[in-house]
Amino acid sequence: MGCIKIFFTLEDLEERRQLVTRQQADGLSTRMLSPQEACEIEPAIPASQIVGAAFCADDGICSPGKVCAAFVSAAVRMVPRADARRGLQGSK
Repeated sequence: MGCIKIFFTLEDLEERRQLVTRQQADGLSTRMLSPQEACEIEPAIPASQIVGAAFCADDGICSPGKVCAAFVSAAVRMVPRADARRGLQGSK
């Protein structure tokens, strides 16, 4: 999926460049893009109107509710099955 941030001013671009350097040091795959490279990833970007972009191919979005539901579902599968006469297995 990925995440792309576009910049219209050199000031914003330089600020992000510093952040990208820190992100790369932390192991993220974020990188700076020229306007032309940004358009290759997202053709709707107006290359003539931006000064650059930052892109992280590993970024994505999620639904907090769906993530929570998935955690609950996984937890339920991990809990030992109830025994009708003794309660949960391992209980005394």
